[in-house]
Amino acid sequence: MSLINDALKRASQTDKEHSRPSAVPPGMTAAPAPRRFPVALVLGLVIALLAMGAVWILWRALSPSAPPAPPPSVTIIAHTPAPSTPVAAVAPPAPVIQPPPTAPPAPVSAPPPEKLPTLPPVPALKLQAIFFSRTHPHALINGHTLAEGEVVSEARIVKIAPDRVTLEWNGQSETLQMETP
Repeated sequence: MSLINDALKRASQTDKEHSRPSAVPPGMTAAPAPRRFPVALVLGLVIALLAMGAVWILWRALSPSAPPAPPPSVTIIAHTPAPSTPVAAVAPPAPVIQPPPTAPPAPVSAPPPEKLPTLPPVPALKLQAIFFSRTHPHALINGHTLAEGEVVSEARIVKIAPDRVTLEWNGQSETLQMETP
């Protein structure tokens, strides 16, 4: 084994003593390394531009749009030369004559409360159930299953919500709510 170690030591000493020839012969220079295309820089710029575009589109979609400004009005003023002859003096304006004060009109009295027309009471309606869906809500009123726009006891159903039904009767609005047990 010592023979192998001695041979290795001699080989490493001879390598150190001999200089290695250079890769480029004397008098010549190595060519510069080709420049690589900056892919990371271009990719970063593209991503930044896309992000700015997305922010701009989102901002335009969410910002309240102002009504368009009315077009500017144009006033044309005609220029006429001043007359060469003097103009007669203008008389002062006549005093304003105000009409004599009159008595205020007599107040119109409202008819007595007993003579006002009274509307008949809203018919007795009992909300028994609501079958709510966003597209086709229905309500069970006085034993009838009804949708929005249908009529029950002369009252028209205006809106059905998850917990209440709004009715219209003789110009009046009435709300029926589900009773909670």
